[in-house]
Amino acid sequence: MKSEKIIEFIRHPEKINNDDLRELHTLVERYPYFQTARILYLKALYLLGGVRFRSELKASTVHLTDHKQFFRYLNNQIGFDPGLDCGSCGAPTCKALSKPWVPVRQPLKIR
Repeated sequence: MKSEKIIEFIRHPEKINNDDLRELHTLVERYPYFQTARILYLKALYLLGGVRFRSELKASTVHLTDHKQFFRYLNNQIGFDPGLDCGSCGAPTCKALSKPWVPVRQPLKIR
C-alpha cells in the first residue's frame, strides 16, 4: 500500500472498501507495530460493521498508545485537518489533529 493511499484513508476513512480492508489487514499482519495502519484497520472494521471488530480491538489494545484519542477518532470526535500547522515539530508541512486542543493551565515545573 502506498503512502498516498494511507494519507487519503486518514483524511477520509469512509472511503475504505473491502479490498482496502484486506490490504490494511495484510499490512498490520506484516508490520504489527505500525500503529497508523492498525488504527485505520480498526476504523475500517468499525465503519464497515465487521464482525471481527471486537476481537481485533481486544487484540490491538496493546499496540495503541493513546486509548482516549483512539476512542475519539473512532467516534468522529476528532478529525484530520490538513491545513493545521501546530508548529511543534518545526517542519514546514506539519499536519496535526485539529480537535481537541486542550491548553495547559499550569506549565510543568522541572526541578
